[in-house]
Amino acid sequence: MRLKTAVTLFVLGGTLLAVLPLQWVWWRTARQSSFQLVDALSEQITSTVRREWWDRVTAAEAAYEVAASLLGSEPDDLTVRRALNAALASSQVPSAATFSGPQTGLLLASRAANGDFRMRKAVTPAPPTPAAAARWRDGMVNPDSDQPSIAYQGFIEAKGELSVYIGIDRFSSLLGAIPVGRTGAAFVVDAAGGVKVAPGQGPFAGLKPVVEAAGAIVAARPSSAVNIVEARRVINNDAAYRVSLSPLEFNGWQFVVVIPEAEFLSDIDRTTHQTLIALLGLALALGALAALLAQRILSEPVVALTGDLRKIERFELEGIPYRPGSLREYDQLSAAIARMATGLADFGKFIPTDLVRMLLADGVRAAPGGETRQLTVMFADVAGFTQLSERMGIAIIGVISRYLDVVSRTVETNGGTVDKFIGDAVMAFWGAPRTDADQARNACLAALASVEAVHKNGITDDQGKPLRVRIGLHSGAAVVGNIGSERRLNYTAIGDTVNLASRLEGVNKVFGTSILISETTRAATGEAFTTRELAEVAVVGKAEAVRIHELMGSGGAEAKPDWAHEYELALQAYRQRKFVKAIRLLDGVLNKRPADGPSLWLKDLCHACRETPPTAGWRGVVVLDSK
Repeated sequence: MRLKTAVTLFVLGGTLLAVLPLQWVWWRTARQSSFQLVDALSEQITSTVRREWWDRVTAAEAAYEVAASLLGSEPDDLTVRRALNAALASSQVPSAATFSGPQTGLLLASRAANGDFRMRKAVTPAPPTPAAAARWRDGMVNPDSDQPSIAYQGFIEAKGELSVYIGIDRFSSLLGAIPVGRTGAAFVVDAAGGVKVAPGQGPFAGLKPVVEAAGAIVAARPSSAVNIVEARRVINNDAAYRVSLSPLEFNGWQFVVVIPEAEFLSDIDRTTHQTLIALLGLALALGALAALLAQRILSEPVVALTGDLRKIERFELEGIPYRPGSLREYDQLSAAIARMATGLADFGKFIPTDLVRMLLADGVRAAPGGETRQLTVMFADVAGFTQLSERMGIAIIGVISRYLDVVSRTVETNGGTVDKFIGDAVMAFWGAPRTDADQARNACLAALASVEAVHKNGITDDQGKPLRVRIGLHSGAAVVGNIGSERRLNYTAIGDTVNLASRLEGVNKVFGTSILISETTRAATGEAFTTRELAEVAVVGKAEAVRIHELMGSGGAEAKPDWAHEYELALQAYRQRKFVKAIRLLDGVLNKRPADGPSLWLKDLCHACRETPPTAGWRGVVVLDSK
């Protein structure tokens, strides 16, 4: 653990140990106070609803008495109608009133939505009702609207049955009008736990499982504990609710007030979080101050030198400065590190530094050895370099340095490894020391980018002409590793794959092209690049013939121009010994591209074959006798 980290942790730990217990005590006290406040709120709401409830109940009972007093001894239709209208007019609470008697049948008075009364008589007389004292009955249905209701009903001896109805929707409106926090609500459940009345407005459907849980509590009570007041905490879907239960003393119904705890604890929790964040911020500030002091006074010099040594370990040698210090030992160590970095940086100019970094990262030791891998090898050089160097003398160094720098950068940008410089030639490969599944594609991109970069950077010879780059690419198996002796090693690749790539670079001279790739490399890239097949040749030092292609661009097979297709048709005619047809096709190509090197070369070859027809075993392979 670093010094500044230890000091920071010490300050943070001490602050939190001192503050967190106090924070917890405050939080617990605030929660308890909030619960007491909610219980008081629930009690107030319950008292208000009970009062409103009984106002409506007594209003319905009073309406019943009004109607009963007006019926007379032998009520007829007119008397009953007047009595029912008087019952509804006496209070806004009843929604309907009925009378069923042996002389009048069933008469119904109901209250319309606009407040007007409507009277009608049942088609079928009501069946006789046994004598019964007036009482409240639930589970009733308003005979006019079929709405769930409760009714105050009784049998008046020798007259008939009188009923006054209150719709459950009126009690629902009462509950919905009571503010119970932002998202709480009030309900009524019966003695069996079923929901009898729910709020008539608001998004209370989500509270239904909580109310059902409260109903289960009511249903589970013994008969001796039916009319008790209690508060419960109910959990539903990981959310806590405060539930208050109190009796309405009406048919065993219970009044239920449900308030989500989040409503009254959210402010406490938010304040707690804000306080905790503030304390953590304070602790972090103190820790940062302590760490800054420790860093400035104790650890900063050591950390800086450690960072310099780690850069050297990774062979990142640029920008490692001398760091003077007040301590003699530190000053001497810093000077030694700076000198070491400078010396290694100078030495690194003689070797591929990026290669060394990769070998170090992969744990490859500097000892003779190698392995066979699939590689894509590139050789690149400058056309006419011998004559150019003779003309320019020592001034050639500036031109070649710019050229080598441009090509090296494009190789490294596309994931390749620059192996060595051989005069004006650059040898590079893909697939080692790290594997590369797209090595052929990356090599082709690097080749195209090298030609373009030399042109864009305006690298010219002594006559102001742009340098022409010739590149050869081939993919195949090669031995790669630390090649050399115990005293001197070179991480390089050797084998037939390397030799063929070198030969293909030279074959550009024959065809007047810039980039040639083997059939193996072209097959590995699929249809990703624009190419044209030039010939099947046997290069110097290799008996087996190789099909070679000109790499023309990165546009894919669709971008191949018509004249390139015509050239390939001419090549096919040449292989079929149809030399006149091939010459005619090549003339068409040259009309479009008069300086096309491959077309000029193949046309001369066709004329030569016409003058000296090939032997019977001839396959169209061209044997090249120069590198």
